[in-house]
Amino acid sequence: MKLVSGMKSTLLVALTVGLLCVTPASARVIDGGTADTPLAEVGGDCGGTLYAATTVETWANLTGSFTNVGVFNAVRFGNGYAAHLNLDCDIGSSASRANNIHFGYSGAVAGTTITLNSGTLYTDRLYTDGTGKVSVVITGGTIDALYGIELGNSAANSFEVTQTGGTVTWLNNSLVIGDVGTGTYTISGGSITSTKSMQINNGSTLHVIGTGGSVSVSQFSVNNGTLEYTVGSTGVSTLAIATTRSESFVGAVVNMDLAAGVTPSEGDLFDLIDTLGGGWWRFDPNNLGLTLAAEDVGTWELVVKEGDNGVLQAKYIVPEPATMALLGLGMVGLVARRRRA
Repeated sequence: MKLVSGMKSTLLVALTVGLLCVTPASARVIDGGTADTPLAEVGGDCGGTLYAATTVETWANLTGSFTNVGVFNAVRFGNGYAAHLNLDCDIGSSASRANNIHFGYSGAVAGTTITLNSGTLYTDRLYTDGTGKVSVVITGGTIDALYGIELGNSAANSFEVTQTGGTVTWLNNSLVIGDVGTGTYTISGGSITSTKSMQINNGSTLHVIGTGGSVSVSQFSVNNGTLEYTVGSTGVSTLAIATTRSESFVGAVVNMDLAAGVTPSEGDLFDLIDTLGGGWWRFDPNNLGLTLAAEDVGTWELVVKEGDNGVLQAKYIVPEPATMALLGLGMVGLVARRRRA
């Protein structure tokens, strides 16, 4: 039988999808792909475990929708090799979640880069893991975890998460920034939102840039970690904590930065953490539990909002440049008068 061009293409796609679905029987292994050749599949059955970058280093651009990834199945991006890909796809559904999604799973995964552009990743849990640094960029789409997110799931794993859009949410447990490993989560757009808790541990950092992103959780703790804020032209986003429970700050450091071209006026106040009037927990002005980074001492001051001790603020205490100039002129005049005397 002679196949016309269109029939050949249809047959090739069918054979390719079929092979991906059944080889091997207990797992899906997808390798290859380039930035110009997306790996695309719609309605693929991911029975077993979906592996990527298992036998080769690089693959990129996964599009489409992967179904039936629930029950005892997992999705592992980077298993002994670095995975480099863009995700523009759904994985699972709210009724059929991946058991776990790993950004870096095991072995040498240093250099792994994952970018989520669109689609929803439905998973029981999401991890960064393996040996080496894993970088995750979230520009859009949604990460929807049933039982939480653990970044730095092993001591050998470091991570860098950059969120400029999209939504990160979990229904139970915590978003742990620095479970055992160490890294940084930077948000300048999109949202981190949950009715559960968020933790910053093990020397890790949550970095909030400007007012484009939002963070809203029900409980918050810092255990030897850093809260970094970069004040932009419109200020900086506040961590909203609708808590009815005590927060925990042990070895918690606040690091204040200014975006290029931004200079507050002396005495300007910026809300950093707001407990939204929830429950009985409040900041104790005499024992905040958080300290300024050494380089910020003398420039900033941590204070409790006047009339609302559920809000922690940063106060800019350095005089603005014009004031400094006037002070300088005043000192020069004083010295001149003393010399004439």
